[in-house]
Amino acid sequence: MLSIMCVKRYDFHTNEEQSPLIVEQSGTRRYSGTQEDNGDMRGQNIVDQTSKYLVPSTNASRDHSLQNSTENQLNSDQQIEHKTQELQKKLKYIYNKAVLPHVAWLKKGKELPIKEYFVPFQLMSSGSNVVLQDLFSTDAKRILLEGYQGYGKSTLCYKILNDWASDTLFDNFKLVFILPIRNLNQMQAKDIIEALAKIYSMDKQDEFRTVVENNIEDTLFIIDGLDELPEDLESIKHILSVDAKSILLVTCRTGSMASTNSIELLNKKNYNKCIEIHGIATEKRKEFLEKFFPTEVIDTVMTNLENDPLLISLNELFKCPLFLGLLGIAVDEKKEPIFTTKTDLFKQIINCAIKLSIDTDNEEFDIFDEKCMSANGFSEFVRGFSKLLVTSLPDKKSVFANDKFTHEMHRLGLMTCHNEIYTLREKTYYEIFHASLTEFLVAFRLVAEFRENNYTFDKNFVEYINAVVVEKGSSSLILPFLIGLLDDKADDFFVQMAPFATIYSSQEILAWSIMFESTLKDESIEKFKRFLPSEVHQSEDSSLKPFYESSKHAELIKLGIESRRIEYIHYSPNSNVKLPSNVTIPVLEIDANNEICTEALQNLNVRNLLSKFGAIKNKEEANNVFNFLTSIPSIERHTFKLTNVENFSNCPLENIQNLICEDSMAAEKIISTLQNEEKKIEKLQLVLSNSSSLGNIKNIFNHISQLTFFHFENKTKENIEFDPQHFAPHEEKSLVLHNVKLTQPQSDQKWNLHYVDIDDSSPETATALTSITMKVLSCSTRLLYTLHKIEPREWPGYESIEEIVLKVDDSALKPQVWHNLSSYKNLKTLAIYLQKRSNKQYWGIDEIQESILSLPITNFIIWAVEFNVQSVGAFCSKIKEYMLEKNQCNYENITLFVGDATEEDLAELQSVFADLLQCVKSDKLKSVSICCANVSIWPIVLRQQIIDTSVLAIEHDVCGSKDYDSYTSKVHLREYLKICNRFRITKIVTM
Repeated sequence: MLSIMCVKRYDFHTNEEQSPLIVEQSGTRRYSGTQEDNGDMRGQNIVDQTSKYLVPSTNASRDHSLQNSTENQLNSDQQIEHKTQELQKKLKYIYNKAVLPHVAWLKKGKELPIKEYFVPFQLMSSGSNVVLQDLFSTDAKRILLEGYQGYGKSTLCYKILNDWASDTLFDNFKLVFILPIRNLNQMQAKDIIEALAKIYSMDKQDEFRTVVENNIEDTLFIIDGLDELPEDLESIKHILSVDAKSILLVTCRTGSMASTNSIELLNKKNYNKCIEIHGIATEKRKEFLEKFFPTEVIDTVMTNLENDPLLISLNELFKCPLFLGLLGIAVDEKKEPIFTTKTDLFKQIINCAIKLSIDTDNEEFDIFDEKCMSANGFSEFVRGFSKLLVTSLPDKKSVFANDKFTHEMHRLGLMTCHNEIYTLREKTYYEIFHASLTEFLVAFRLVAEFRENNYTFDKNFVEYINAVVVEKGSSSLILPFLIGLLDDKADDFFVQMAPFATIYSSQEILAWSIMFESTLKDESIEKFKRFLPSEVHQSEDSSLKPFYESSKHAELIKLGIESRRIEYIHYSPNSNVKLPSNVTIPVLEIDANNEICTEALQNLNVRNLLSKFGAIKNKEEANNVFNFLTSIPSIERHTFKLTNVENFSNCPLENIQNLICEDSMAAEKIISTLQNEEKKIEKLQLVLSNSSSLGNIKNIFNHISQLTFFHFENKTKENIEFDPQHFAPHEEKSLVLHNVKLTQPQSDQKWNLHYVDIDDSSPETATALTSITMKVLSCSTRLLYTLHKIEPREWPGYESIEEIVLKVDDSALKPQVWHNLSSYKNLKTLAIYLQKRSNKQYWGIDEIQESILSLPITNFIIWAVEFNVQSVGAFCSKIKEYMLEKNQCNYENITLFVGDATEEDLAELQSVFADLLQCVKSDKLKSVSICCANVSIWPIVLRQQIIDTSVLAIEHDVCGSKDYDSYTSKVHLREYLKICNRFRITKIVTM
């Protein structure tokens, strides 16, 4: 059963009272977070250590610490001011000791005073840069600071505390406090002031409260790490309620803040000012490196960052200060390091970090090489700790308490050490400083388990991997790192994960990220084809730029086309994407402008080139682009989509097979042009919102004799009539009319068409329709009802129609509409099209349900199921009942088209999918297909854990690309060039 693994959480044990641990390493003293450094005794109460320094003493018998302050009640403004000054001095003394998070490989693991080593971060608000001193310069009282892990949110908080303490900035605040969310776990406090009193170890809590409340308008509260909130919000939500008169700064990871939430701080709309922290700006990198590395290392690092394709693509990674530092030590170690993939980069920098941290010069040291004996012990320890990361990953945990594991990981250079000096009883915690490092270590552990299990997956392994992919998708690097670390064994992964390939094929960037890291040879790439997406380069990831430009990418595209996996490619010349020239691309979409006129496009073989004319600068450019495109002999068919008439008006229409015109003015120009000379257009789509050219439409058909598909949409206020004989109907032709009335031909001749799509429901249209014989009819339920009221008893349509698409309106509530469907003797496919969101029970009447379920059709389709989930659910439940209990429904294939469904819609549809899949398992249905234009819907469906992959197989392709597809689906793909991803679920055939 494909399910999301429920992993056991690991509770780290912390011992705050442990003895300071000092590790001697080659003559260098390295310290843990509870170390003694230059006489500073960690683990002791700071007041005990420094009471004589906190406040200048005028009376030796008087203790000026707040914990031992006078028992007298504060009963005057003078006393409150005095106590405020005392608290200020104590806080400033503490904050002046602020240090940066430190690692073992920078400055030999020593603490780094923030005054000396801080480098300004890039702060932005609404697209503009913000300097630190202006953070609180406006009247905004609620400020949100968002940023990715490792970008410096907590460090910036310490910088604010330090600047206030040193009277550098923010002297408008009388008091400043920081409240880390991670310290609220299991805390009992009635509000934020009591919580701070406990965190800051204030013995006189009533006195502390009086001081804070009397200075509330001049107090800054910093709540750090809102994304680390515990699941039980009820127990702490009162603590997060902060007095509106105070100033509040809240930090959280990017993307973790909701736009709707009943708790004030969790609702992004409640903040007056939103700041984004982007780590170290490009122009500040050198300044940061100068604090730790010699000039020659800095020059090499900067050169590599500016010129190495991989490092350029990973620009976001090096906004994290410590990753920039890791690159520095790699350069210092290898002088001219060569990085080929992300996996290779991480392997090198981790090895360098550990080597420097343990002070070894062994050039062969490599924790990723099983044959390196000197590294085996370290490798084993890292894998052991990584096992804890595997179990803590669902909680997105990056902060860990001080214990033997975290201390050792810090000693090896893989974790930063933080000292919470703002508390009067100091605490130490450790952190993995970037999410990608956590993901790499998780992948490292998974690879170790894979090898230990003789390169086979057990059920738990598969469930864990699938859970990661479904939950995190392309935002996670675990799978790419896993493939990179598996090296030549990656093909074993693809073979064993093939039943779950749609998880990957539905997430294009993830699929490419995996192959970027893969070192598979040509003979093994074949095993990856099921993981390929059907639609390529709809979106791109800048970190994959080296891969897009590689021959490997071109080979994978070729594989996808030859195996009919890839049907549609979006192409931009600016991206320098390498495409294969030795295979015919089914559909290539481009934005037509001068930039597309390249030799690379000329070298491609394309079956259908979709050129979108919507950004042409002038008529000269339009003509130039048009002439260039139509001159390429290797393009079989041209489809031009016009949205900008002004710059296209003078372009000829020769050599165009398909013309899609969504611009009314462009349509008028085209109608005028088509009246005068013969064109080769086979498929024409026009939209008119101006009535001046309506009378000329009938004249265009004399000059486009090859026309087989005509789509006309009337957006004017005029009533338009269309005589089908103008179109010279033929059994291979298709006619689509929207907001157009069909008229009865003057002659009694009967016309043949293959496909008719019409939305007018007037009696005139219904009468005219009786003169046409077709195989596919798409119309409203009202038109079908009207058609049967006319009772054309000898209409050949009853015999010829094989597929009906019914667009549901209020007439669908009439049982006769559905009963009339039994008149079509050769009906094989019925599609129901929900046109708008409604709660009406279209199929709630037993008589209607029986009429539909008794039809001897093969294929049943519902379009836009999210528009009426309740009706769809009730009907699919009835299908299940008829199939499993009554054995009275003979449908073979059911298809559900999901459009702009929300996650809530999909949650409601879960029971629908489950009912239909039960019919597949019971051999009552051959297949259930879920189709969606937005491919990201599929991972959400998988998250519902309703598809048992031990019994059911899933295929991902493009709806309309197979011979067995409905004709309507083929029209959407071939004529409208609209991609709809299909996930077809069938029962696994066992021999």
